[in-house]
Amino acid sequence: MLFKVDFEKAYDMVNWNFLDSVMGQMGFPDIWRTWIRNCVSSTRASVLINGSPTGEFVASRGLRQGDPLSPFLFSIVMEALSVSIRMASGSGLFNGIRLPNGGIVITHCMYADDTLFLGDWSVQNGKNLARILKCFHMASGLKINFFKSSMIGIGTTAVEEDLMINVLQCKRGKLPFQHLGVPVGENLNRIKSWDPVIDKFKGKLSSWKARTLSFGGRLTLVKSVLGSLPIYFMSLFKMPSAVVRKLEGLRRDFLWGGGSDKRSIPWVKWESVMAPREVGGLGIGSIRDLNIALLTKWKWSFKVNSSALWVNVIKAVHWQPRKHAQFPSNKVFGSAWNNIISIEEVLKAENIDINKLLKTTVGNNSSVLFWWDWWIGPSPLKEMFPNLFMLEKHKMCKVTEKMVSHERDNDWRWEWVRSLAPGIETLQLQQCLQLLQGFVSADGPDEWRWEANDDGLFSVKSLRHILELNRTPVDLNPVIWSKWIPLKVRCFAWKVRLNKIPVKTALARRGVQVGSEECSMCFNHLETSNHVLLHCAFAAKVWYKVFEWCGLFGALGDDIRDRIDCHNIMIGSENMKEKVAVIVMASVWFIWLARNDFIFNSCPLNVDGVMEKIRVYTYLWLKYRANRLDVMWHRWFDRPLS
Repeated sequence: MLFKVDFEKAYDMVNWNFLDSVMGQMGFPDIWRTWIRNCVSSTRASVLINGSPTGEFVASRGLRQGDPLSPFLFSIVMEALSVSIRMASGSGLFNGIRLPNGGIVITHCMYADDTLFLGDWSVQNGKNLARILKCFHMASGLKINFFKSSMIGIGTTAVEEDLMINVLQCKRGKLPFQHLGVPVGENLNRIKSWDPVIDKFKGKLSSWKARTLSFGGRLTLVKSVLGSLPIYFMSLFKMPSAVVRKLEGLRRDFLWGGGSDKRSIPWVKWESVMAPREVGGLGIGSIRDLNIALLTKWKWSFKVNSSALWVNVIKAVHWQPRKHAQFPSNKVFGSAWNNIISIEEVLKAENIDINKLLKTTVGNNSSVLFWWDWWIGPSPLKEMFPNLFMLEKHKMCKVTEKMVSHERDNDWRWEWVRSLAPGIETLQLQQCLQLLQGFVSADGPDEWRWEANDDGLFSVKSLRHILELNRTPVDLNPVIWSKWIPLKVRCFAWKVRLNKIPVKTALARRGVQVGSEECSMCFNHLETSNHVLLHCAFAAKVWYKVFEWCGLFGALGDDIRDRIDCHNIMIGSENMKEKVAVIVMASVWFIWLARNDFIFNSCPLNVDGVMEKIRVYTYLWLKYRANRLDVMWHRWFDRPLS
């Protein structure tokens, strides 16, 4: 039996005397309870009616919806219900679900007012649950709305369900259902199950937004959508490859300005766009890599929180006496946990061994596995001594089970399926004993360390970064990502650095009808990135004025990529180098805008006007973006790098 409870007006129905009594039984001191009583009873509130506030009034009952303190106090109240269910289970009044292999009994799952009760299918069990909930209502003031609550039977007939519905006076539920935003009982291996995520993606990345945002704005939205919408699903379920391709396609089309009703040109390979910034990408990140990193975190939590409730459930459900593995997994159950376990093979395909990133220090009463976990030496013992591992009788033994303690040193207990043969087996035993010589367990609990982070704590970011670097194209080079420069200008410089801007020659290579490929400003050369931004007569005049303004004649290179990277070869302070980068990228940006205005808006080419924009906008960027600089207009106008 699975009973999903709906509380009616949860917060404002709480009885203060009951809350105070519960806090007293939980050991909260009198002075703390007095503070809470004053916070709840002495505050005033008002209501907005047509935008105008009413007079203030004193809240006369319960906790207030929206009060930051209310969720914490409500959790204390719900602890009383949790204790009641545990007492009823211990006395046999309510029978929960006993997990296999000698596992624990599960009776309920609570998160604030989202509550699930799990129990054996019997009429008496249902009646007792209803009585417990009614008693809790009379004591606390929290009324359970049985008509909105739902009962789900698993492996039961319709007749049996009707009988239980009459007992509980609730509605019939069915699998799958939503609990805490997750579809419980849904097969997330099916593509259709991910339709809600895909629909939300489409809503956030709609084509009209692409038309109203700059490239930098679209980049920001693409990154924020990935970090918010699917994160809850991806942290629990392995995303099918088809869904990954669909979501990546939506992100790609939106970034390049397209959508379902418009086709755009993806100027840069998507793998290069997703690559980290330090190796030349835009740092968007891969959905697949994020999904892998989020699921891998469960393995870290499995080791670090070995006594947690969910860990005990996994061990009871997936434990198999004849199967040896670091993490239990039973393929009979098509569960999310099996998909999490399968991530290890995905990581190995990426040349990442999760067992060599999780290292532990053995403590007292340790749960560290002798052969499987990395606790001594450069890698797990089963990889260092494979012949000994094959002969081990108890392959899942723990370190503390192998140790025989003495006053000054430890001896080791060995149990083999047969006697060791001379040669490699005997040699490996000698090497193993030499490695274990002098080992002493630490005082306190086990301490796990994630070797990919300096602080030793697991982070999704670190593993995701490793995955991204493994697949980064080798032909990328980083471009400066100074916060002093607007994002749209930085992104344009990035595209220029890769020679991926829509000049005529590039458009013609992609099948776009452009007519003549000659430069639209001088009609003397082919319109390439280098020509438009450097060597065209108009661009050359702008650069001459920039050189004269900055005093950098001959220092910036004759190729557009060298020009953008020129700050790397200059001698001077970091501030000076970053100022040069600001000026160079601003020059490239405003030359390109002037070219576009000339072609599409018939605006005349004005060298002095472009130079004035470069002076003014670079000053404003530094004035309001570079907090550590004190930029004065008259100094910047005369000699910006002095």
